[in-house]
Amino acid sequence: MVLLQTFDNKSDPEPIVSALTTDGGVIIADQVSDDLIDQISQELSPHFDVEGHKFQNDFNGYKTLRLGGILALSSTSQQLIAHPRVTEIADRVLKPHCASYRIGSCTAIEIHPGEEDQALHRDDDIYPIRIPQVEFQISAMWALDDFTEDNGATRVAPGSQDLRPISDVTDADLVQASMTKGSLLFYLGS
Repeated sequence: MVLLQTFDNKSDPEPIVSALTTDGGVIIADQVSDDLIDQISQELSPHFDVEGHKFQNDFNGYKTLRLGGILALSSTSQQLIAHPRVTEIADRVLKPHCASYRIGSCTAIEIHPGEEDQALHRDDDIYPIRIPQVEFQISAMWALDDFTEDNGATRVAPGSQDLRPISDVTDADLVQASMTKGSLLFYLGS
């Protein structure tokens, strides 16, 4: 089983991109301060209480709250979305195959105790084609609190971007992206 490599927040982008394209995901530890994360969490909290249930369904779960369009709900969140680390990694992964790219989703997720694991999926399954070594999307997931196995840290299947059918990925292939608050998980859509 391949584990997700973790880099410190001062790491050069080249080894991060190399690990990301080889393994399908990487963690950057403590990329931003707890104070910044606390401010964003404070801005989002009342919205979770009012609107977070709107995305509950069989896929997203019934004990998970989600918010879309967080730029409108938390002005501080722009510091994560436009963070230089995000753009430098996205540029290196996406721009060799395109002139520009855009943000497809700005979502915040709050998982509550007892939630089931989300169905295993690829984020770029929305596209009807797959081209070896060409990524259509990359995700940057920020930890607004510590991500642990106990509280539902995102599951990643390192190496599964190799175009094998998702049905061939087993639980033994999965690792949870455990990381501290303020850390950053990059993963490929494939």
